[in-house]
Amino acid sequence: MKKITVIGAIFACAVILFFSTCKKESSTGTSSMAVRLKDAPAHCDKAKLEIKGIKVYSEKDGWITIPINDTIIDILQLQDTSALLGIINIDAGTITQVQVILGGQDSVTIDGYTYVLALMGDSLTIKVNDTIAPNSSFTLTIDINAAQSIFDDGDHHHFHLDGSASCAFRKDHDGNEHGH
Repeated sequence: MKKITVIGAIFACAVILFFSTCKKESSTGTSSMAVRLKDAPAHCDKAKLEIKGIKVYSEKDGWITIPINDTIIDILQLQDTSALLGIINIDAGTITQVQVILGGQDSVTIDGYTYVLALMGDSLTIKVNDTIAPNSSFTLTIDINAAQSIFDDGDHHHFHLDGSASCAFRKDHDGNEHGH
């Protein structure tokens, strides 16, 4: 009987020691997030966007600005590649929106003629729902989808950019892709 009690006590100590050394996953910490821009073929020769800023909305921290250089990008050059817009360390949590802030130097070129590209507002806002794990890294790629986003309103070639056709997808450091 004494032998069973000693074995039981040793077993109980082993269980307590095992559970006391297990690490619980923390819900705090920061992760590295890169934001990239890409596009697919469209019905125009060029589609240039002036990108003045990028913001992401975190349920924990509100709007977070990603530092970028004000730049003009021909998004049609991004069909087989993507352009890095910025990288930021962000707290673990959920992001629900990405906002691309556009400037006034946006244009579309069709058959050699360049037209001003009017915006539906001063930014494109894309809904996402990404939970960011602590101490990870991932890339959020924004696809403007110029073929569906740029249209002629029929009024003397006034072209508009409608961001409702734009989307974003996330690729984790392990290569797994998640669409929105």
